[in-house]
Amino acid sequence: DPAPLVVDIPNRSEAATGSRWAIRLPAWARRKPLILHEVAHSLSIDGDENRCVHDDYNYHGPLYVALVMDLYSMFLGTSRDHMRERADYFGVTVAQG
Repeated sequence: DPAPLVVDIPNRSEAATGSRWAIRLPAWARRKPLILHEVAHSLSIDGDENRCVHDDYNYHGPLYVALVMDLYSMFLGTSRDHMRERADYFGVTVAQG
């Protein structure tokens, strides 16, 4: 599959979004954590349905959480153990794998 297109959004009040086909970023969202947040969405979306897979179509479900944790660990140096501890503490389900 091709990588999603990165789209500049000139409207400052618009939200950043990530899908299988495009990551849309207004200027305020061009920071590593937010970019990685949208990349995680693009990786967790089913190309046929434009919905997250493996988590009952919950947009911030277990698959998304696992992906964003992996991205934050790889690109921001955030401790996976710390993120998992916080997820457990707050009752956030993280996909295993």
